[in-house]
Amino acid sequence: MNGQNQRTVLIVEDDGEVLEVYSKFFSRFRYVVTTATSLDEAKKYQGGRYNILLVDGLKGNCFKVCEMIDAEKKVIATGDEELAQESERRGGFIVERKPVELSRLIWRLENESA
Repeated sequence: MNGQNQRTVLIVEDDGEVLEVYSKFFSRFRYVVTTATSLDEAKKYQGGRYNILLVDGLKGNCFKVCEMIDAEKKVIATGDEELAQESERRGGFIVERKPVELSRLIWRLENESA
Protein backbone atom coordinates (compact mmCIF):
# COMPACT_ATOMS: atom_id res chain seq x y z
CA MET A 1 0.00 0.00 0.00
CA ASN A 2 2.85 2.39 0.75
CA GLY A 3 4.44 3.78 -2.40
CA GLN A 4 7.69 5.71 -2.33
CA ASN A 5 7.33 9.03 -0.52
CA GLN A 6 3.59 8.53 -0.02
CA ARG A 7 2.25 8.66 3.49
CA THR A 8 -0.66 6.32 4.01
CA VAL A 9 -3.41 6.01 6.58
CA LEU A 10 -6.06 3.36 7.06
CA ILE A 11 -9.03 4.74 8.99
CA VAL A 12 -11.48 2.26 10.52
CA GLU A 13 -14.50 4.12 11.88
CA ASP A 14 -18.15 3.05 11.98
CA ASP A 15 -19.60 6.59 12.12
CA GLY A 16 -19.82 7.88 8.55
CA GLU A 17 -19.68 11.57 9.49
CA VAL A 18 -16.61 11.09 11.68
CA LEU A 19 -14.98 8.97 8.96
CA GLU A 20 -15.50 11.76 6.45
CA VAL A 21 -13.97 14.37 8.79
CA TYR A 22 -10.93 12.15 9.44
CA SER A 23 -10.53 11.41 5.72
CA LYS A 24 -10.63 15.06 4.69
CA PHE A 25 -8.24 16.02 7.47
CA PHE A 26 -5.58 13.46 6.52
CA SER A 27 -6.02 14.26 2.82
CA ARG A 28 -5.16 17.89 3.58
CA PHE A 29 -1.88 16.65 5.04
CA ARG A 30 -1.25 14.74 1.80
CA TYR A 31 -1.91 11.26 3.14
CA VAL A 32 -3.25 8.60 0.83
CA VAL A 33 -6.42 7.65 2.72
CA THR A 34 -8.03 4.22 2.81
CA THR A 35 -11.21 3.68 4.83
CA ALA A 36 -13.24 0.88 6.35
CA THR A 37 -16.42 1.04 8.42
CA SER A 38 -16.17 -2.28 10.28
CA LEU A 39 -13.92 -5.11 11.38
CA ASP A 40 -15.14 -7.20 8.44
CA GLU A 41 -14.39 -4.43 5.96
CA ALA A 42 -10.95 -3.85 7.50
CA LYS A 43 -10.11 -7.51 6.83
CA LYS A 44 -9.85 -6.61 3.12
CA TYR A 45 -6.73 -4.62 3.94
CA GLN A 46 -4.97 -7.33 5.90
CA GLY A 47 -1.45 -7.71 4.59
CA GLY A 48 -1.22 -4.07 3.54
CA ARG A 49 1.31 -1.74 5.15
CA TYR A 50 0.37 1.74 6.33
CA ASN A 51 2.14 4.60 8.02
CA ILE A 52 -0.86 5.10 10.30
CA LEU A 53 -3.79 2.99 11.40
CA LEU A 54 -6.53 5.08 13.02
CA VAL A 55 -9.18 2.85 14.50
CA ASP A 56 -12.35 3.57 16.42
CA GLY A 57 -12.98 1.51 19.55
CA LEU A 58 -15.43 -0.61 17.51
CA LYS A 59 -17.00 -2.01 20.65
CA GLY A 60 -13.70 -3.61 21.67
CA ASN A 61 -12.83 -4.94 18.20
CA CYS A 62 -10.11 -2.31 17.80
CA PHE A 63 -7.48 -4.75 19.10
CA LYS A 64 -8.44 -7.32 16.44
CA VAL A 65 -8.02 -4.67 13.75
CA CYS A 66 -4.66 -3.62 15.21
CA GLU A 67 -3.44 -7.22 15.19
CA MET A 68 -4.25 -7.81 11.53
CA ILE A 69 -3.07 -4.50 10.03
CA ASP A 70 0.60 -3.61 9.72
CA ALA A 71 1.21 0.06 10.51
CA GLU A 72 4.10 2.12 11.83
CA LYS A 73 1.79 3.92 14.27
CA LYS A 74 -1.53 2.69 15.58
CA VAL A 75 -4.05 5.13 17.00
CA ILE A 76 -7.10 4.04 18.98
CA ALA A 77 -9.75 6.75 19.17
CA THR A 78 -12.40 6.06 21.76
CA GLY A 79 -14.88 7.71 24.05
CA ASP A 80 -14.89 4.64 26.30
CA GLU A 81 -12.61 5.34 29.26
CA GLU A 82 -12.17 1.64 30.12
CA LEU A 83 -11.10 0.88 26.55
CA ALA A 84 -8.71 3.84 26.59
CA GLN A 85 -7.14 2.58 29.81
CA GLU A 86 -6.88 -0.97 28.44
CA SER A 87 -5.19 0.40 25.30
CA GLU A 88 -2.69 2.29 27.42
CA ARG A 89 -2.03 -0.80 29.56
CA ARG A 90 -1.36 -2.94 26.49
CA GLY A 91 1.00 -0.34 25.07
CA GLY A 92 2.06 0.15 21.47
CA PHE A 93 -0.80 2.53 20.70
CA ILE A 94 -1.37 6.24 20.61
CA VAL A 95 -4.64 6.64 22.49
CA GLU A 96 -6.93 9.55 21.66
CA ARG A 97 -10.08 10.16 23.58
CA LYS A 98 -13.10 11.30 21.60
CA PRO A 99 -13.86 13.84 20.46
CA VAL A 100 -10.44 13.75 18.81
CA GLU A 101 -8.70 17.08 18.46
CA LEU A 102 -7.19 16.52 15.01
CA SER A 103 -4.49 19.21 15.20
CA ARG A 104 -3.24 17.62 18.43
CA LEU A 105 -3.37 14.16 16.85
CA ILE A 106 -1.26 15.18 13.85
CA TRP A 107 1.29 16.76 16.22
CA ARG A 108 1.42 13.53 18.25
CA LEU A 109 1.83 11.43 15.10
CA GLU A 110 4.73 13.54 13.94
CA ASN A 111 6.43 13.84 17.33
CA GLU A 112 5.71 10.78 19.45
CA SER A 113 6.41 7.12 19.13
CA ALA A 114 3.62 4.70 20.05
